[in-house]
Amino acid sequence: MFLSSITLRDEESRIQEVYSQRHPGSIYSRFDPAHLFEMQERERYFLRLLAKSGCRALDKHKILEVGCGTGVLCRLPARR
Repeated sequence: MFLSSITLRDEESRIQEVYSQRHPGSIYSRFDPAHLFEMQERERYFLRLLAKSGCRALDKHKILEVGCGTGVLCRLPARR
C-alpha cells in the first residue's frame, strides 16, 4: 500500500502539532519519578544482558551504538 504525498504531509503536520504541545523536558526529567524508574530499569536490564553475554570489562572492546537518542546505554559501562 502506498501513501500519497498529501497524506504524508498531513501526518507530518499532525505529528508536529502534537509535539509542539508537549512541555519540553517535563516527562524526560530525571526528577520525574516515573522517568527515573524507567531509566534505572533500562540500565539494570542492559547491564544484566552484558554480564550474561560475558561482557563484564569493555575496555578492550570497540562498541558501535546504532540507534536513536544519545547513546546513553553505551556510556553506562564506562561509568562503572
